[in-house]
Amino acid sequence: MSAVLDNKHRLVGKTKSLNEQEKEKINKTLTQISKQTLNKLNKHNVPVTPENFKIYFDTQLENLPAESRKAIEELLALEAKSNNNHTASLEKDIHNAFIFIKSMTESVAHSYKVLNQILKITKQKRDELKQSQNGISTIAYEETLEGAIASLQKDIKSIKDKYNSTAQLIKDFNQKTIFDKKYGIYNKKYLLKSLDSILESIKAYEHNNTLLAIRVKPALLKDISTQAEKNIILGTLAKLLYRRSRRSDIVSHYENGIFMIILKHTTMEEAQIAIERIAQMVESSNFIIEGRDINLKLDFGLASIDNNKTKEEIIIEAVDNL
Repeated sequence: MSAVLDNKHRLVGKTKSLNEQEKEKINKTLTQISKQTLNKLNKHNVPVTPENFKIYFDTQLENLPAESRKAIEELLALEAKSNNNHTASLEKDIHNAFIFIKSMTESVAHSYKVLNQILKITKQKRDELKQSQNGISTIAYEETLEGAIASLQKDIKSIKDKYNSTAQLIKDFNQKTIFDKKYGIYNKKYLLKSLDSILESIKAYEHNNTLLAIRVKPALLKDISTQAEKNIILGTLAKLLYRRSRRSDIVSHYENGIFMIILKHTTMEEAQIAIERIAQMVESSNFIIEGRDINLKLDFGLASIDNNKTKEEIIIEAVDNL
């Protein structure tokens, strides 16, 4: 028995040693990539800001062997995506909360309407019962009901005022949201804002940026029978694009099922490599609708981001190239 325990202890010790070796290996690789990143930034005369470092770091990461790259990407994923997921979830919760508030207000308004109808009927019946022995009790009931409705009117006014204030807050919030409620990725508003920021940055520092437009081939979507099934395909595609993108990429829904990715510090040639990777990723994924496999095919459109064009012209160019 003791021998078995000793073996177990030796195995545990060996496992810990291996884990430590893996950590040390990853740390050395990270240090090496960081040095290479700094060298590239200086060589290209790009300011060493946290954002630029992240972009160039991701580029250096792509040059690693698959096994090393995967280990580091898993480590970085813990901190890279969590904040965005939290923000998207928070925006969704706020939208849902407003829906509940609106529903509650409508229910209270309906109750108020019913009480008013009861009061109206009571007044109609009052004259009929004036000469009867029940007339006094009916009048007392009417007075009680009128008092209740007067109180409810005050409550309704208060609820309406608070609802209108909440509605204005939600309207302001909607103008500031950065995520698409349907797909959980960045929205068109954030895409346009990001393009403005990049175009402004290019004025001071010349660097390559590319806009990639992506959509499911229209002929393929046309063969899907219901809108719900089309939404499933588009939603799954959005998740794939987001999960497999570089941390520096901006993945957004433009409109009408067209997704766009801003590839920072990326040439048109490098963007072509990104297209190949995305196509390969989608083709290797399973899309099952109504019990049948869907061989998903995509259209891609590219446009360079430079100051010779407006952001609208850049987007139109990318869409036209689909």
